[in-house]
Amino acid sequence: MRTIAFTMLMLLPALLAAQPRELPPEGATISDEIRFPLGVQALGTEREGASGGVEYNKYYSRRLHDFRHQTLFGEAVALPTSSFHVAIRYQPDPDLGVRNTGYSGEIGAVKMLGDVALGGWARMVRADIDETREQVDDFEFGPQISLWPGNRLYMNDRILYRRIGAYTDRELGISYSTEDFLQIRHHLTYIVGEDWDFTYAHDLSMRVGIHQNYHTNNLTMHNYFLFSTTPLFSFGPVAGVSLDYIVGSRASVLTIPFGARIEYFFSSLSLLQGDISYEAPTMPGSKPGQVRIDGSFSYRF
Repeated sequence: MRTIAFTMLMLLPALLAAQPRELPPEGATISDEIRFPLGVQALGTEREGASGGVEYNKYYSRRLHDFRHQTLFGEAVALPTSSFHVAIRYQPDPDLGVRNTGYSGEIGAVKMLGDVALGGWARMVRADIDETREQVDDFEFGPQISLWPGNRLYMNDRILYRRIGAYTDRELGISYSTEDFLQIRHHLTYIVGEDWDFTYAHDLSMRVGIHQNYHTNNLTMHNYFLFSTTPLFSFGPVAGVSLDYIVGSRASVLTIPFGARIEYFFSSLSLLQGDISYEAPTMPGSKPGQVRIDGSFSYRF
């Protein structure tokens, strides 16, 4: 896995130095997208492991990539659209906080109703805990809404019911019972620059347990600041905060994730996207910081 991580790091200077081809003046419209994500935990043991999978997205009003919508986040601002999403992944489940392997399936859709899009979203994870050989089911489902309040802004919100099965964290000495959660997932994209060359986005996730058993409440936010040198290349810093509060032990873990993101379009219809982040611990006795590399290749038509 570290060999893969090193190889991905070595590719970044080559992508930065490469000169993308010009985008046609009229831009390009996309109705279908296939994406192959890959993630590698390059440093740290708590969530070490690799993940990968395949995603499919269908846009019924055709997604747009042009001089005003130069990033993956910015494309969502361009045209209000009904959409369908499905994904299958092999991945450790980072929300469990212990080393594990597993797989997940995900499905979601929204349909335009006037100026908004309404729909639903669901995800199911099956994880195997490395130390205890326990199997844990982690699933969530609920409604979602997408909004386009202006020609520079896009928002998506999901309010979900979530259940995480029972498992044991030997390091903390805690046996978690099956717990129900209220899960909120919020995304916002705003194209800031007057020349449409600066895109801001954030992802906010909040999880709150409903019962009083041992469980972990969480608040995580990632902020993306993307600068587009051309419509086919964008880069910028990523910074955020992540807070875990373990109910029952009154323990908290606060980390500060930060790093960088790049998007390199071979054309408007195929691209590489990559993120590298370091999750810095802030509290005495916290586990060593985590370094993670995530990337994907997408083909659109």
